[in-house]
Formats: sequence, C-alpha cells, structure tokens
Amino acid sequence: MDCTQSFEKRAKTTPAEDEMQIYYKNRKGIKVMRYGPDQREPHNQFGVRYWMKIKKVIRKTPDYIVMDLKKPNAYFLEVKGCGKDGLVKLKKEDLEEYKEWAKEMPFNFFVFNMYKREVIQFSIQNLAKTINKNNIEMERFELDKKLHFPVPYELLKQVNELK
Repeated sequence: MDCTQSFEKRAKTTPAEDEMQIYYKNRKGIKVMRYGPDQREPHNQFGVRYWMKIKKVIRKTPDYIVMDLKKPNAYFLEVKGCGKDGLVKLKKEDLEEYKEWAKEMPFNFFVFNMYKREVIQFSIQNLAKTINKNNIEMERFELDKKLHFPVPYELLKQVNELK
C-alpha cells in the first residue's frame, strides 16, 4: 500500500490502524474508541465520487479518541503509515482540518513504519515544530497532485511520546 494506489485500493488495507490496535490493546487504563469514518468497513467503501460529496469537516474527522482513565484525559488520534521511502506524507488540506479539531481536544498522530516495524506518536504541535525547524517544503503527490509535507520518519522519532 502506498500513495501511488487509488483511494479505493488504499482504503481496503490499513496496516497502520492494525498496529495501533495492537499497541493499545494491552495498555492498562487506556481506552480507544473509533471516531472517524472507517474505510475498511465494506458498507463505507462507496467510492471517491460519493465520498467527496460529504462535507470536508466530516471527511477529515480524526480516526480515534483515546482516553487515559488514570489521568483522566482524552485526545484525538489520527493514524498514518510510513513506507519504504521513510517519509510520513501529510496532506496540507488534512492538516488544516486537524488544526481545527485540535481546538476542541489535544490531537496526536500515531505512525507505523511498515519497514522498520516501529510505531511512534506525537502531537500536532510537535509536528508543526518539526516541519518549521527543518524547513520541510510541500510537494505534490503524483496521482492527485495534492500538496503534502513529506516529513522524514527519523525526525518524527525525535518527538516520539510513546514509552
């Protein structure tokens, strides 16, 4: 699975979400609840033409809400993957919506590096600092020409908040 595949094909496999479920499954006092639309569900896979008719704020709903029952606190969690190029590619338009969601509750990213078999997690604030500090410039995806930030996984490991 990579960014050169169609949305329909990418939506059917989500190894990053599977890894997130494994990571949080045995964490005591942590509960994870699905929040955003799950494209893995067959009844949700109605294709790009129809998906784009849904308001952007709904399409860009964070994947999960995570609750730490010990503190207690909660945060949004968006799950992403990292491929063999070592880059976490975050679309500009998605980040703009995530910033809005972050006004409601803290917002974190969970990233699974499929080639290193590692997971990391970081806040949207630490993502922004990493992009700015390292002068990461936007690029365009080949397939749909959408702007994205290609953030090196190794830089994001430096702001990893997982224990």
